[in-house]
Amino acid sequence: MEEIYAALDVSKEKIVGMWKTKEGRKTSEGTFTTDEKGMNLLAERLAGVTKTVTEASTTGVYVYEFLASKNLAMVMAPPSKIRLIAESDKKTDRNDAEILVDLLRTGMLPTCYVPDKDTRENRDLVRHRQTIVGIQTILKNKTRSLLSREGVICPESDIFGQCKQRFKITQFQRFRPSPSFHPKCYILYSSFC
Repeated sequence: MEEIYAALDVSKEKIVGMWKTKEGRKTSEGTFTTDEKGMNLLAERLAGVTKTVTEASTTGVYVYEFLASKNLAMVMAPPSKIRLIAESDKKTDRNDAEILVDLLRTGMLPTCYVPDKDTRENRDLVRHRQTIVGIQTILKNKTRSLLSREGVICPESDIFGQCKQRFKITQFQRFRPSPSFHPKCYILYSSFC
């Protein structure tokens, strides 16, 4: 049986696929949607393919997982390591898929590690938490800055920590906004009291 290799150039709404033999003869190409119907059609077309490559991207990971769950031999390529695509004059999905399949069939394709689903989910959770903590820090710094600009000084080092209740009672309940009080500070003032 002849070895067939496939490459998928994945975007948000469509997938451009290219199939070639080990010797480089193009056997097929096609465009598929990223919805369930299109993905199932793609999986059928990839049956019997020796190996399939997709680039690492948000949608690329989805396509990789879907096709790997159908017991297809998949590899993922890091876009940063594929200079032929990045430096290509003709940047089209079809050309990108052709470059990928040529690199795959000749054994010149750099691949990247794809962790198992549980590890990816844990990493996503940690990444999401890190984002939320970053946003929380920005908001705390803005709050401190606005309050400081209006002359509201907390005697404690952390107005958001354990001492915040004591600070709210002793400082904010006695504090009444002046007519020149900044509107943003008034919103913060009313949220504390």
